[in-house]
Amino acid sequence: MEQVIVGVDIGGTFLRMGAVDDKGDVWESSSCRTLGVSNEEEDWLGDLVAGYITGLGYKVLAVSVGIPGTLSAERDEAVSVPNVSGLNGLRAQTLSDRLGLPVYFEKDANMLLLNDIFLRKVSTEDRTIVGIYFGTGIGNAVLIDDRLITGKNGAAGELGHIPCLGKKKRCSCGNTGCLEMYAGGKVLKELQQRSYPDEDVADLFARHPDDTELADFVEAMAVAMATEVTLFDPDTILLGGGVLSMPGFPLDTLCQKAREMSRHPVPAGNMELILSDPDDGKTAGLRGAALYGWRMWRRQNA
Repeated sequence: MEQVIVGVDIGGTFLRMGAVDDKGDVWESSSCRTLGVSNEEEDWLGDLVAGYITGLGYKVLAVSVGIPGTLSAERDEAVSVPNVSGLNGLRAQTLSDRLGLPVYFEKDANMLLLNDIFLRKVSTEDRTIVGIYFGTGIGNAVLIDDRLITGKNGAAGELGHIPCLGKKKRCSCGNTGCLEMYAGGKVLKELQQRSYPDEDVADLFARHPDDTELADFVEAMAVAMATEVTLFDPDTILLGGGVLSMPGFPLDTLCQKAREMSRHPVPAGNMELILSDPDDGKTAGLRGAALYGWRMWRRQNA
């Protein structure tokens, strides 16, 4: 019987699960709307994953969950998940007891980076790799010498919550002036509702390429990229997220501005940028979660 690890990708809109083998192949996947299940009852996630596993024809070795928020330093508890409050306080051991399987937690952006490294065949040995993902917020992951950087308190890599001097917008994290309040996709939704209420937010760049607010938004994205590059001088920068996949998005302009804002002559003159595969959006998070799960399972069963 094929051995798999079930990867769980919890987003603000969709929750996706998939059975992934040790080669990274997704054998089967399922999805549902997150808000349709996350507020029903205390053990909603355990019930959902248990129901999925019951219908699989594979031997499940473990479950690995991408959490869209802050985790404890030990990666055993979801500390703060603003967009899916039903995860707050959830412990990996509680889910493990419910499923009778090892359960691993990690930040969802770290899972996305592992998926991109796998798909793009990026070498990680003796190298610094960063992932920047522009979605509703700004996802960020840093891997140095094949080790994910999590920090003393488990909160490393919160690029979207770097404060911008003089900015006063209040963020969902409770602080004001956070970078993702100016470079996260939520800004585009606000612009659409205020200025283009009869249009789809996905069409903003294609229909309004000369909008000055959109130009300011792209410049704020470049600030995020330049900040990361200046801090880590990475070997490779992996870029992804739904914003970059929007029709008409000015990717060349973004990359040019990020280079202009980074320290010269290096690293600005020697930046390696690699794009995520936009066609992999529905499996990226769950595969990345499972790849992380395989890492942990092999380490524990070596």
